[in-house]
Amino acid sequence: MTDRTIEISGFDAHLTARLKQIQIRHEGEIVTTIPAEDIGILVVDTPNSNFTNETLVSIVRGGGLVILCGSDHLPAAYVVPVVGNSLQVQRQQQQLALSDRRRNRLWSHIVRAKIQNQALAVEDATVRQRLEILAERVGYADRTNCEASAARIYWPTMVGNPNFRRERDGPPPNLFLNYGYTVLRAAVARALCAAGLNCAFGIHHSNRNAGFCLADDLMEPLRPWIDLAAVELHRKGLTELDKTTKARLLGVLYQPAWFGEERSTVGNAIPRMVGTLVRYYEQATEEVTFPRLPEKEDRHMGSSASGCVPDANENDGP
Repeated sequence: MTDRTIEISGFDAHLTARLKQIQIRHEGEIVTTIPAEDIGILVVDTPNSNFTNETLVSIVRGGGLVILCGSDHLPAAYVVPVVGNSLQVQRQQQQLALSDRRRNRLWSHIVRAKIQNQALAVEDATVRQRLEILAERVGYADRTNCEASAARIYWPTMVGNPNFRRERDGPPPNLFLNYGYTVLRAAVARALCAAGLNCAFGIHHSNRNAGFCLADDLMEPLRPWIDLAAVELHRKGLTELDKTTKARLLGVLYQPAWFGEERSTVGNAIPRMVGTLVRYYEQATEEVTFPRLPEKEDRHMGSSASGCVPDANENDGP
């Protein structure tokens, strides 16, 4: 079984399921046929595409996740499995039983890993050193808010604009960051569901109107991969979400990442990270392992996702 990230954009498609195969049609002609179990993430970004109920059910039963985009081309909804693992009840009980001490310690580990990856993302040696020092200073539950202090140092350097603010409705590259973070969030949510964990039970994030608080927590150390891609697009003068820019952002899942001492990809490292989280809930380990951003010379771009259009093939994932 492979793991494919597929985006449908640029044309209205009709998706059906037959014999565990997903057929994508355009104007009555079959564009491609994909085994349902091979789909890791399906992004649908056309207003008039339609699909049968069995199509969605087949994808999520195969362990995949579907992202539905709105007219602004940003993800508007996820379709995720309800049951992801035979140990689901036991693992969710362990989530709820997590002590405040272990919860706060885990949040400090998340923040430290995020700042460490931010340090690896910047090219300015002085800024890198400042971020590395901040990462070392992260204390229990990050009560001194090193995360916010790091952001104030990190963003102006990354974007090359001392007045840049990370805001959802802000100027570029915020649009690219919005899209990329949502795809990253979906990939983490998918891995959490597959492990039998409940995405609503967060470590730090606790919005009662959000069902993916745990995914929001766990994706924090992964954000610099998206940041680099978004800034790259911004520096090229690109300002719109289109086939090219979305493919670059989706392609982050195939980019290199260190997991412990092993070279991996972001997409492959995410479920392994979730596996260490499960062991943390089980009190079998004292730390969760997070992916580490490679140095610049080791960030060779892997496969990227492409729009599923009549003259293009979908890409294999990690």
